[in-house]
Amino acid sequence: MSHLKNRIIYIYSAVALMGLAIGLSSEGIFAQKKKDYWADTKLPFTYFTSKHSVDICYESETKFQGCVFAVQAALDETKPRQELWTVELYSALQEKPKSTFEMGGLVFAEARSMEGKKVGEILKIVKAERAQLFSSLSTLYNTTKRDRLDFAALYTSIKTNIIDKGTAEPRITAEMTNLSKAVVEGPYSEILPTEWLKDMSNGGAVFVGIGIEFKPVDKLMVITRPIKGGPAEIAGLKAKDVLVAVDGVPLLGKSSDEIVGMITGELGTNVKIKVRRGLEEMEFTIARGRIKTQTLVAESIDGNAGSYKWIQLRDFMDEEICNKLRAELKAANEDDKKGIILDLRQNPGGLLNMATCVVGLFVPPQANILEQRFLDPRKSTAVEGCDSPEELSKPIITLIDAGSASASEIVAGALQDLNRSLVMGVRSFGKGTVQTVILESIIYKLHSKKTLATYHLPSGRTPQIVGILPSIEIYPVVDPKEEDKYAYRQEDEYLKVVPAMNKPWEETRPVYVSAIKGCMLANGRAKTDFDPKSDELKFADYQLLSAVDALDCTLNK
Repeated sequence: MSHLKNRIIYIYSAVALMGLAIGLSSEGIFAQKKKDYWADTKLPFTYFTSKHSVDICYESETKFQGCVFAVQAALDETKPRQELWTVELYSALQEKPKSTFEMGGLVFAEARSMEGKKVGEILKIVKAERAQLFSSLSTLYNTTKRDRLDFAALYTSIKTNIIDKGTAEPRITAEMTNLSKAVVEGPYSEILPTEWLKDMSNGGAVFVGIGIEFKPVDKLMVITRPIKGGPAEIAGLKAKDVLVAVDGVPLLGKSSDEIVGMITGELGTNVKIKVRRGLEEMEFTIARGRIKTQTLVAESIDGNAGSYKWIQLRDFMDEEICNKLRAELKAANEDDKKGIILDLRQNPGGLLNMATCVVGLFVPPQANILEQRFLDPRKSTAVEGCDSPEELSKPIITLIDAGSASASEIVAGALQDLNRSLVMGVRSFGKGTVQTVILESIIYKLHSKKTLATYHLPSGRTPQIVGILPSIEIYPVVDPKEEDKYAYRQEDEYLKVVPAMNKPWEETRPVYVSAIKGCMLANGRAKTDFDPKSDELKFADYQLLSAVDALDCTLNK
């Protein structure tokens, strides 16, 4: 794994736009990907407890908070799920959830239902309550220094009541360790399964499932694409098929997570998938197999000025992603595509050298793409350049959203700074730091990750906290309401983060951008073609349709 050292800059905060029926949840997608790998580490619970003794937990206020927050990772596995409160905060609740356990100044209570609340509302509640919890834990730490909380007894309870009742010991150990490390060291410090890193850098993680991607359309779950070569494609499932039932259980009203859980299972076992294709219902019996996630998906999409190449980059962990993109750009030239839509939405990042390589495909040789400034002042900065471009002339639209982070922000920001692409969508996540990966344990096959630098784009700016601002702001819906605009970003992190470092970004091509906006308003088709209920992916994607309009206007200006 030495080839990954100093090169890795991904996040796990992004929320996936669609369910992936290959063993992944529809939220926290990268974190979910690692779950299938923890078992191979055989990580014992003592790995966590040995690093979180009572004495260690009371070495500082921050370590105390880390020890307490780690407990919440275990509570997330309980059914019904439980939440952790301090007695101070629990007593102040007007509607108190049922208390299940109390120790010292801590209360465990059944998690409250957030049903009916929008995502933005939920995130605001969570952010406010976390801030209150940190403040209350500060008080609890100071009042229990002499009569300390018995963390050992607490861990014993977790082992007895959660791990010994079926929750995978390596995974819960890792999740508790990582939540503690995040509080103490920062949000991007964590341990990682070595095999997961290897698979991700070799083209994508491998999982057991049937290999379909789906998304909600008007209360139905519609397959957007079967993964090429996967069991679902081989069995005959197709894009636009509506998922009706799994093993005879109707899916109406089920969440993406619930459906993923119903479809996934043991390697080689069968699952019955009923779908509706047009007016006909049909059932497929599919053997679950090993699925490799797709890191790049490319399609053609037509506009008024010609046909374009729509390229979705899912992450930058794949060490072949740059070569794959180069091949798609060659194919776009052979097929006489008039422009490129580079879709980085919900792309949480990956390898730094893959990000600079991707930028290098579109800009002149030796262009300076970014500068690393190390947090250790004794280390000098490092400038990343690139050569061997592939596409220097076709217009590019780069799509971003709040889930575009790290390596995605390098690509979008550098192309924007170098005036090579018009960036559209909404403000990105805002992660401008670089992490290094080092060997943590040979015995348990673990690596660990920590922050070592910030990166700065050609203009000198860094997206840390502020993100990449699109030249043309486009939300996923035509007339967004306030709740449609809220998304989780770096500034919402409750952990230690590197602060913002630069002045607000200003558009460098205001006249050009204004002309494109005016053309889109006068001649664009996005507003009329957009149909959120459409089972045709492109027509249900307002941002994508707007990117097509922008390319039309660029070519016709």
